[in-house]
Parts: sequence; structure tokens; C-alpha cells
Amino acid sequence: MSHNNTHLVRKMKGSEMREETGERYCSLDELKLFMSGTFVEIGMMSDDADFMADVILSAEMSGHDCHGLRRFPEYVDSGRRGPCIPSARLHIERDRGSTVIANGNRGFGNIILRDATKIAIKRAKLHGVSAITVKGSDAGGRLADYCEIAAEAGVATIFLANESGGGQQVAPPGGIEPRLSTNPIAFGIPRAKAPHLILDMATSAVSHGRLSEAKDRGEPLPDTWTNGFGALRPFGGYKGFGLAVIVEAFAGALTSGGTVKRDPKSENQAFLLIAIDVARFRDTVEFSAEVERFIAYVKDVPLENEAKEVRMPGEGGRLGSSRSGSRGILVRPFLVDRIKDAVRGLDISLPTSMV
Repeated sequence: MSHNNTHLVRKMKGSEMREETGERYCSLDELKLFMSGTFVEIGMMSDDADFMADVILSAEMSGHDCHGLRRFPEYVDSGRRGPCIPSARLHIERDRGSTVIANGNRGFGNIILRDATKIAIKRAKLHGVSAITVKGSDAGGRLADYCEIAAEAGVATIFLANESGGGQQVAPPGGIEPRLSTNPIAFGIPRAKAPHLILDMATSAVSHGRLSEAKDRGEPLPDTWTNGFGALRPFGGYKGFGLAVIVEAFAGALTSGGTVKRDPKSENQAFLLIAIDVARFRDTVEFSAEVERFIAYVKDVPLENEAKEVRMPGEGGRLGSSRSGSRGILVRPFLVDRIKDAVRGLDISLPTSMV
């Protein structure tokens, strides 16, 4: 770890604790310094460490807790004990201009997704449409983050991801045992200005992270989430199941990352990313105007009693989470314990509220 990061982390202040519940608050600056310093300590480059901390905090602030701070100790454990290699970067195995085949080399998923997105944007600008397959990546965070990066560049995106045959948590409709992972999909459509149209979802009733978060909080689990044997259900029954199967073919078979089977050897993330330069197909001003027109029409609908206003995909996260505010980010007791365990033995100081 660099002397500068050590100096910064050990001077962090500003945390607050709620004594009556054991819940603690940490400022955003303090958490970023702590997480970034920890990632550097386990072998990441400083810029990559900052990016990892930013995407974790972004998820937390936008209310996506399952990809927020709860992921931090998981990432650290994976980087310290495997299978992730913190210093690994995306490697291009075959490059044919508009199509790229790449290997994540067991690098952190957020870094691999970021770098793959940059390549896809550049190639889409050159060729109109680009496609990149990636295998061998450690688990990443929200695909929405990378749809957003592309949308800012005027590029529409489609992501399909699996776990290379591992992470089987979702049962087929009527099935008792799981046979598929949560196989997320994501789409990004540029608007004239943010928030862009961004849809990021698991093909299961809920993501595994959301299920784990509910269990950790002791919340009752709806019957619509899991079957009677504890396996996740596909969202929308056969429709979600059908989507998950298609994702498995694209993300697992096409990438050569691997598909579901008994005793899979890997739970690495594999994904297909398709990028489309909007300007190659239509004037961007005309495109944006038409998108805004249909959005306005859809939202201008009479509402049922007590119904909330219609929100477009991508708008919800901009509202922020009730768990953050002037007091900082709320860190629950179970998460404090996991963070302490994850960084034990590292030359890093905990935020003052966690000591």
C-alpha cells in the first residue's frame, strides 16, 4: 500500500454510531478511502481500486444494497484467498475489428466489465455495431453501471451474463432443484441527458444478492421468490425461465465460458456485450426527440388510486437510498463484522465507527 493511501486512511474521521441499535454511519469520503486503500493493499492498481470503491458506493447510494457495501468483504476475500487475482486485466484473445473475444483472467468483474465496455464503445464508433465476448471474469457488480457509461457516449448496449455453469440457484418452473444461475440481462438506451433508459435485472424472481440481503436483515421471504425447497424461482414463470435459457446459450456457450451441468468447475462470470452506435442508424437529435416523446406519452397516464408516478427504467436509482444522507452511509452490524473479518491482518485502519 502506498504511503499516501496509508496516511489518508489513518486520518479518516467523521463517522457516527447509533448506540441504541448498533447501526453505524460512515461518511462517503471515509468509506471510499478505506475501501480503495484496502483494494490497493491486496494488490490492485490505485486507479482500479478507486473505481471499485466508486461503483460500490454508487450502488449503495442508489438503493441497490445487494451490490453495495455487502459486496466489499466478498471482493476482499476473493482477492486475498482466491479465486480472484486483483492485478489481473482483460486480455484480448482474438480481434477482428467489430468482434472481440477476450478473457478476464480471473480479474475483478467490475474492472473487466469497465474495460470491455470501453472496447465495445470504441469499436461501435468505428464499425456501427460491435460485439465482445468475455469469459473467466470474477463476479462483477451492476451491469447498469456499464450501460450508463456507454449511453453517455451515445452508444446503446445489451449485456447477457452467466456464471460459467456454476452458481446454480434458480429452479425451472415446477422443478425442485436449481439448474440455472440468476443469469442477468441489461440494456442501455441513450437519452438526450441522464438518466438514460437503463434496465438491469436478474432472470430470477430476485437476484441472489437481494435474497441474501433480506435473510441477513431477518426479513420474511415472499413465496414468490423461492419454491418450497429453497431454490429461487424464475421471474414471470416460463417467460423468465425462457430468457435465462437464452442467456445461458449466449453468455455460456458462445463465449466458451461454460454452461450449466453437474459439478461445474467454475463460477466465473462470462458475458456477451453488444454495442450499437446510435448515430450510425439515425440522427441523434431525432432519435433522442422520439425517445422523449414516447416516454412522455407513456408517463402521462391516469393512475390508479394511491399509485405512484410512472418511472422509466433508469430513473429509480437516481432517487437515491433512504439509507444515506447527511449522516453518511448506514452500515448494519452484521456487515461491520464481515468487513472486520475480511481486512483482518491487512495494514489498513478501519473507519472510526467500526473500531
